[in-house]
Amino acid sequence: MVRNVGFKPYHQDQTLLLPLSLDEFIPANHNARIISAIVDKLDLSALYDKYCTTTGQNAYDPRMLVKVLFYATFKGIFSSRAIENELHTDTAFLYLSAMQKPTYRTISRFRSNFFDELEEIFEQIVQICLDLDLAGLNHVAFDGSKIKANASPKKAMTQVQLKNRIRKLLKKSILTDEEEDALFGDGSPYSFPEELAQDDKIMKEIERLIEAYSHLQDSGAKRICLTDEDANVMKIGRQRLPGYNIQAAVDDKAHVIVAADVTTEENDYHQLVPMMKQVVHNTGRNPEIISADPGFATYDNYQFLEDNGFYGLIPDNMHFVDTCGQSKYFTKSRFLYDSERDQYTCPAGRTMRFVRTQKDKNGEFLRLYQGNCSYCPLHLSCTKATRRTISRHPREELISKMRARLATPEGKAEYAKRITVAEAPFGNMKANKRWRELSHRGLKKVKGECLLHVIGHNLGVICKHASIEKVKNLTSARGVSYSVSRSSEKMLVIAESAWEREPRAGSCHECSEFAVCWLQNGEPGPVAGIICA
Repeated sequence: MVRNVGFKPYHQDQTLLLPLSLDEFIPANHNARIISAIVDKLDLSALYDKYCTTTGQNAYDPRMLVKVLFYATFKGIFSSRAIENELHTDTAFLYLSAMQKPTYRTISRFRSNFFDELEEIFEQIVQICLDLDLAGLNHVAFDGSKIKANASPKKAMTQVQLKNRIRKLLKKSILTDEEEDALFGDGSPYSFPEELAQDDKIMKEIERLIEAYSHLQDSGAKRICLTDEDANVMKIGRQRLPGYNIQAAVDDKAHVIVAADVTTEENDYHQLVPMMKQVVHNTGRNPEIISADPGFATYDNYQFLEDNGFYGLIPDNMHFVDTCGQSKYFTKSRFLYDSERDQYTCPAGRTMRFVRTQKDKNGEFLRLYQGNCSYCPLHLSCTKATRRTISRHPREELISKMRARLATPEGKAEYAKRITVAEAPFGNMKANKRWRELSHRGLKKVKGECLLHVIGHNLGVICKHASIEKVKNLTSARGVSYSVSRSSEKMLVIAESAWEREPRAGSCHECSEFAVCWLQNGEPGPVAGIICA
């Protein structure tokens, strides 16, 4: 007989005299309470408008499903079946769902239909982070990370492979018809009309391949993935796989993601400008410092930063080779340019003069300079050709200005933050939460899935730095619920006026902190020179 003296009573089959309160399911400072309070602050009217409440059975409350999905993403649980299991076993999920238990089909269907409203909800959560003082826009780091699509690499085909596949299927279809004719003959009772003689599955596959071939010709891409035609074959790790390029703009204060997007382009050259516009749109102000890796280094991006008065730190592709690395031959930075005489001076002290112009891949004219390398003592360290040739872009001065900024102590200190600011959220989502492959197909659904994971990251930042009391006591000019409208539309007007590159006159003291202006010499100056619309 088991001795039970000296122990607290333990009876699993006992019944409770009074029902438990949901408030007793989790501790007072639990993360589920914070996420629940944040969702209660959101404006979900667009989501409610999608429901028809006049006919049929009553649906689950969308706010409850949003809380469950957000908490599951925050915990790194993505499977709808796994979420359904948690709704039966985890007290935090029971608290959020008020002990309601939607099936995995309901959860999956709601999540797919929920993607359309995620962009607006993401903007509201960014505003909440600003109100909680978790983002200050002092330094915003941009970065891109590639993630594998929900598609097999074997389904990525070139035009030649598609042609061969179509020929093989056509040959198979013809052989099938010939075998049937030889076996049954024309007068066979098994004969069918001509339009039904072909195998439906084969004909549908051929039509799909022809459509993919036409799409590949129109897009100009090298390969197309038959499983997910929006996915692009790109380098992910050490392999070339179908995937998407996820862009993120991260604030340095608490690593809040203030802007996010998805693109099918393998490189990041064209992502800086749209991401900057999204940062301004989501936050209502301009970041003071912008940093990015050399993947964003283009003359157009440098020109954009200079024209709009942004303090950018984006090294070019050869910056670290020139400053830190070792090269077999003298790099271009060792050659000094004289703008008055339009000539270069090589490390040996010889003059390199202009010889001709040529077009680059973008159609811009490059100026070529060539020197007299005969009997030069540094020839073997300079080039293996007979003469050293240097090209100069019309906007080469932008690189010189950027390198001078990166060489200052302030520039070095600020750019050193980039790797810890921009890379940390991707490490959290991919490594800690095990999000290494997409679950949805198509650019639209993939963007929704990525926004859901970005929101999960931002919720984790809020749970780490803010208490439940601070979240509940949020006060804003927007009222109880956060809507897409900003607390100060004037700030947004000022920030968006930068894209027009037009000088303004007048002054506005209310927007002075975020305004950008142009003086007569074209340099960005203090706030004078901007007027609110």
